[in-house]
Amino acid sequence: MRKCIFTIFILVVFNSFSQGFVYDKDGYVNVRNNYVFKESQVVDTLHNNHLVWIQDEVDDWFEVWSLRNEKRNGFVHKSRIIQLYQKNNFEFSKESTDKLLVRGDKITLEIERQKANINNYSISDSFGTDGFMPKY
Repeated sequence: MRKCIFTIFILVVFNSFSQGFVYDKDGYVNVRNNYVFKESQVVDTLHNNHLVWIQDEVDDWFEVWSLRNEKRNGFVHKSRIIQLYQKNNFEFSKESTDKLLVRGDKITLEIERQKANINNYSISDSFGTDGFMPKY
């Protein structure tokens, strides 16, 4: 049952947004507030191998979101992102029942399943949009 739930979770996460990694020969990319280069300003900088979620594609630009700055989306040129879903770019290997390695030419991602420590989470953040605790 746990494997089934984990598999469903991974499928939902991977299908909701496309993930990718920042890669540029300079070692970083600029995140811009607009996909029109001449009208945009740099709002953030991400270094190589930084994981981003791709929310949208506009012309030659991806609208990205990252854990580094949860409240800000921005645009990065498509040539600066290596997309994870492109399986021909990556080799998947299962190291154990709790560990998966994803290797590419320029990056290695290690995914490890661990027991959740309830003390690391705040129950006060679990309220619904109406301000009350969910009933179900």
